[in-house]
Amino acid sequence: MQRLRRMSLGWIAGIVITACLGTTTVTPTGVPAPTQTPAPEQTGAPQPTQAQTETAEPTEVPLAEHRIQVRVVDGIGEFYDTVTGEKFVPRGMNYNRFVHRAGTAINDSVLSTNYYDPETVEADFAAMAALGFNVVRIMLETCGFHTNGCVQSASGRLNSGYFDNLADFLTRAKAHGLYVMVASNTLPDDGYWINATAALQDESFQSANNEFLNPAAVPIYVDYWESVVQAIIAAGAPLDVIWAYELRQEHHFHWDFAPLNLDEGLVTTANGETYDMSDPEGKMRMIDEGLVHWADILRTAIRAIDPTAPVTIGFFTPNAPNVVMGGDTRLVRTHYFLRNTSLDFVDLHHYAGNGVDDNQIWENFGIAGIEELPLVLGEHGAYYSWYAAEDRAAAAVLGLEVGSCRAGFDGWSGPGAGTSRAISGGQAKGTAGSHRWWRRWNGRTRANMRPLTLSGLMPRSVRR
Repeated sequence: MQRLRRMSLGWIAGIVITACLGTTTVTPTGVPAPTQTPAPEQTGAPQPTQAQTETAEPTEVPLAEHRIQVRVVDGIGEFYDTVTGEKFVPRGMNYNRFVHRAGTAINDSVLSTNYYDPETVEADFAAMAALGFNVVRIMLETCGFHTNGCVQSASGRLNSGYFDNLADFLTRAKAHGLYVMVASNTLPDDGYWINATAALQDESFQSANNEFLNPAAVPIYVDYWESVVQAIIAAGAPLDVIWAYELRQEHHFHWDFAPLNLDEGLVTTANGETYDMSDPEGKMRMIDEGLVHWADILRTAIRAIDPTAPVTIGFFTPNAPNVVMGGDTRLVRTHYFLRNTSLDFVDLHHYAGNGVDDNQIWENFGIAGIEELPLVLGEHGAYYSWYAAEDRAAAAVLGLEVGSCRAGFDGWSGPGAGTSRAISGGQAKGTAGSHRWWRRWNGRTRANMRPLTLSGLMPRSVRR
């Protein structure tokens, strides 16, 4: 999904969605309150005791714990099932439903309040479970504007109906033994948070750089994720089936916006540090340290509400030291991040056929020596425009899967989808092979589940 990017900015909004932080307080109803009037004399019927007349204390109901967690065994990080204690090998699908409307963008509308189809979800989950899959990855904000029934309401805050759909989606996933990664693409188009952060842009912070580095904008991003987690809880979603929250499904900065396009001056970022823009090394240190700070405070905020939630982030392929895409103005840096983040695992994306050897891609990500932090290849595939025949593309995808095993990944997942027509790579139960997943047409709606196979067959020794 490297092609996805935010729409133009410029809308205003308001209304707050609230939920209990960490626990749910339940107050019994129908219990008489204590009275200050004298108690009547006993006339044969027993009088209520003080305990019977006092209002019961509120009962705290703890949130369900997320069942899939990360642990380190003999210095190696892995996923495990907290109920059985067994190692968990995630494998499954990216799940999308693209709605085509004449003259408008193609939007991923799985959870849309305009298009959500629980019967199709149920049938798809049954089919996925039958294939041996056990995880699903879904996007929150790729459905477009509020008029599309997306995550944001007309007020600009969150659409409670959308989260009711997400709760239903999670409940159905749980019934089929599927765990769900809830991934964020960007701040919602035409929502409060994108407009609030955009209003803070100045000569030092612009575009997405502003959202990640500006001391005034980062708290707004924190508020967005707090609101999302609170809305999921308020909708009564089964938290134990959420595999992880993904802060940004493909995080990147922009070279052509401030502060990265500045050649002089001092910039103080959200971590409280000041950097000299005339120093190229200092500028890269600003990006590395700023990203770690941004991710760490978001994880802390999420865990304050949902204490056992695993948190991750996604990246597409960095463009250095081996050039992947000439002229790309997006900046991805992962080497420092992988060694300093507090996140529970990291999701990396790569598509075969871009002209760069896979081993050079792993070098760009900087995964050598990463042992305790689990890595998953969250998207992979091959585009039609890169291959003359589908069988050649499928062979390239299979080669990428094998290469990721040798590189030491803890899992891998399927590719981007939609108008760019990516060929899917995927496996069931960790067996070798690639296949194209089904595409179901229903009027103007196409259900497209992208193979997301996250196996645990990769020897870590090759990373050392």
